[in-house]
Amino acid sequence: MNASFPLAVTGIGNKIQAKGGFDLPESMVTIAEYPEEFTGTFTVNYAAMKYQMRNDQLTQLDGDRARMDIGREECRVHMQGSEDTPAITKRSERGFSFATELHVRNFIECIRTRKTPTAPVRIGFQACLITLLANISRKTGKRVRWDDAAGKVIV
Repeated sequence: MNASFPLAVTGIGNKIQAKGGFDLPESMVTIAEYPEEFTGTFTVNYAAMKYQMRNDQLTQLDGDRARMDIGREECRVHMQGSEDTPAITKRSERGFSFATELHVRNFIECIRTRKTPTAPVRIGFQACLITLLANISRKTGKRVRWDDAAGKVIV
C-alpha cells in the first residue's frame, strides 16, 4: 500500500484465556486509519490456531475484483465470483526457513558493508507500532492517535 504511519488505531480483544500472567487476549481485532484514505483491519485468533504452521500467518487482502491470501509458503489469488478456486497459486519452492536465512544474511551483510538493510528499523517500527497502539487502545478502551511529527501516542 506504500502507506505512512497510521493516524489512529482501535484495538478490541476478548477475555484472556492463557494461564501464566499474560495480559493479552488470544482473539483481537485492530482497526488502523491511514492518511492515504484507507482503513486496515487486522484480526488474530490465537486460540483457534490448530492448523499447520505454514498456514498460521495467513494474510488476506481484499480488492475490488479479487482477494489475495498470503501465507508463509503460499500465495493465492481468488477472483470475485469464484472464491473457492484460486486463479493464481504461487508456492515457495524453498519454504519459510529459506526466507529467514535470506533475512539474516541481508542483516549480516549490511553490518559488514554499512548498506541499508531490506527491512530498515523505521519500517520495522512502523509495522510494530500498529500492534503497540492496538494494545494501548484495548487497555484504555479508547481510540488511540499517533503524532508522527512528535513521535508520541495520544490517548
